[in-house]
Amino acid sequence: METSYFVPGQEKDADQEKTDISNVNYFRDKSLNTEVPQNEFMQLFSQTIYNVLLSMVPDACELISVSRIALFFEQLKGLNMSEIEYIIAVAFLQQFAYQYTNKRLQVLNKNNVGTIIVILAILAIKVCRSQKHENSYYADIFGISASVINQSEDVFMSIIENELWIENEVYTHLFGEATDQ
Repeated sequence: METSYFVPGQEKDADQEKTDISNVNYFRDKSLNTEVPQNEFMQLFSQTIYNVLLSMVPDACELISVSRIALFFEQLKGLNMSEIEYIIAVAFLQQFAYQYTNKRLQVLNKNNVGTIIVILAILAIKVCRSQKHENSYYADIFGISASVINQSEDVFMSIIENELWIENEVYTHLFGEATDQ
């Protein structure tokens, strides 16, 4: 799949650099129990990502599928993404979709939906973990240039207005869906 930016040339200003991720500790205390098998969780997670992406880019179904999304995340086992990180990735995508739709943006297309999935994984990991890595680390893992990751992350953050805060109600709702509670 060809990698492309969301919007080439867009940069963040100093105000956009500020993000509030202080509620991550709330998520650390909530983890999925073993009542939900990993494969069912991954299926639900992948289906949710797929549905949200298709709502923004209907012709993306030509390149992505639920099984391809699940396979992508399965291949990331070396990153050891937790269920919490998956849930946060979904919350970020929903936030992105909300802003994308409200602002009537046209930056996504079938050629860059794969990049947004990579950015979701990176942001969820960055928000949840105390050990941080440079984007060059993720570039090596994903086989994408660091400049594409940097620029795509900047654009993603700009679209969500640098808001990494996830309301407790949103997380609780997504957690409940994931655990079928």
